[in-house]
Amino acid sequence: MSNHDVSYNDVDLWAIHPGGRAILDKITAELDIHENKITPSRDVLRDYGNMSSATILFVLNKMRELNSSEDQSVLGMAFGPGLTVETGLFKLFSNK
Repeated sequence: MSNHDVSYNDVDLWAIHPGGRAILDKITAELDIHENKITPSRDVLRDYGNMSSATILFVLNKMRELNSSEDQSVLGMAFGPGLTVETGLFKLFSNK
């Protein structure tokens, strides 16, 4: 993330593709992400399960629904077959 002058600590929310509980647990542990930063991913996993590629869109929509009164940075991570990893840095704008 150095190309964007952003560190892990600058990320407000993490849109992690919830392919399963183990994925979320491992990423939060390895990157030392506070649990409240991945709440939408946990909520989507609980409510819908793993819906393959579409799951990350449900996570982003959940973030939009829960949007606070402040602009927030979001790092999205999606995983695919053969350990394919896609990431994106987004800005979630407030509803104010």
